[in-house]
Amino acid sequence: MKWGEHHARRQARADANEFAKARAFYGQGAGTRRKLIKAKVQTRMSNPHYKDEFHKTLGGQNLEKRSAQATRLRRRRDTTGYVGKTARGVHRQLTGGFGPVTAGAATIAAGAAYAHRTGLDKAVLNKVKSVATNKSTQEATRAWLKSQGIG
Repeated sequence: MKWGEHHARRQARADANEFAKARAFYGQGAGTRRKLIKAKVQTRMSNPHYKDEFHKTLGGQNLEKRSAQATRLRRRRDTTGYVGKTARGVHRQLTGGFGPVTAGAATIAAGAAYAHRTGLDKAVLNKVKSVATNKSTQEATRAWLKSQGIG
């Protein structure tokens, strides 16, 4: 097999995997992702080695696996977006910024302001420090982490 053939087949396998992932993906940005990979594949289809390998690899895809991957990716991206949105809302509330603020962000900001006003934040911080420096607590935490297979 010549280098050009090997290169085309390697590209075809990679593109077929991305094509299958893009087909299963949904939500924000999914249409653009499908459009871009489709355009890339169409430009490379003129090579017969690429075309054969692409169809062979695409036909051998496990669609259940690709669907599960897409669901996990969507969940991860949505969670990241929600966390960032809440953090921005808390920042706006604390600094007096402007813009829409979610109910969760407002609740967190109000709780933080209340704890700071009453001195509760310092009491909690001191308790955490005392527990964290306690040797028996550290050993118990390490043992629990080890029993969970984490440590």
